[in-house]
Amino acid sequence: MSDILLHDVSDDLRRKLEERARAHRRTLADEAERLLESALAEAESSEAEPRQRLGALLAGLFPVKYRGDDFVSLRDPTERPPPFVE
Repeated sequence: MSDILLHDVSDDLRRKLEERARAHRRTLADEAERLLESALAEAESSEAEPRQRLGALLAGLFPVKYRGDDFVSLRDPTERPPPFVE
């Protein structure tokens, strides 16, 4: 089995990891290993599912009969846009 050494871990992160290890009755190394395994498994499963793009998500909000080639704003053309603060 290989070793991993982490440098510059914040005191807060180490404290949280120690508390979590204590709560699960594991060593600090075992808890870190479980968290890494869990994070990698989650990342692999999310990579397997293709993510839907924003345009597809927005198009899904409207029934097909209301979709067109262009997005048409239903805003009153005489209405002034809101001022933007810099």
